[in-house]
Order: sequence, then structure tokens, then C-alpha cells
Amino acid sequence: AEFLDKMGDTEASFSLLKQTGNYYSDPYFLRILALAYENAGNINEAKYKFDLAVNMIPEQFNVAYEQILFLQRTGEKQKAYELALKLYNKPVKSTFYADPIIIKAKLKMMIQSCPKEIHQK
Repeated sequence: AEFLDKMGDTEASFSLLKQTGNYYSDPYFLRILALAYENAGNINEAKYKFDLAVNMIPEQFNVAYEQILFLQRTGEKQKAYELALKLYNKPVKSTFYADPIIIKAKLKMMIQSCPKEIHQK
């Protein structure tokens, strides 16, 4: 699918990803599939795939952060803000990887830059 996408055949790449989704599913694949659905304009399916991926690995930060960025891109600022707060307040269980700390720093900036009307809802 990646090769097809790089060759410019995004339709065949997307088709192959959807077929693969019938037989294989892990959080990182679901993230890729969600982004493919977003690029195809199917926002509801992309949202569903992100929800599945986050629920599969609730202790992880990366996919949840990607979901927040997706919600911002699709105009769901309130939901993105709520999830950003939730993720920011989640304890880091392991500092083996720097990702959670970097993501928390980005979330802090994101939360602080949200318009006041979003804070008050």
C-alpha cells in the first residue's frame, strides 16, 4: 500500500489498506487507516478508526495525540480540547521513551492557546 501511494496510485493504496483491515488490526495500522480515510474524505470512518486505536492502547500517548490533531484538522475543536486535557493529565507510567514528555509539552501549549469560549464549555 505504501509503495502504491508513493507511486501516486492513492486509490489502489487505499483499497489495499481497507482490504488489509478485514484481516489485520493493531493500533498503528488503524492509525494509518484512519489517516487514509481522512484523506479520502470519510471523516466518520476515520474518527471510528482513531477511537478503536486509542481504546486498544489507552496507556499510550502517540495515537491519542494523533487523534487530537485529527480532531483539530476536522474542526472539532471542543472535542480536541477535552481529549487534550485528558491526555495531558494522564500519568506517565514509563519514561523509557521521551514521547509522552514531548507530547505533554505540546499539549500544554495547545491547551493554553485554545480560545476562552472552548475553555468554558
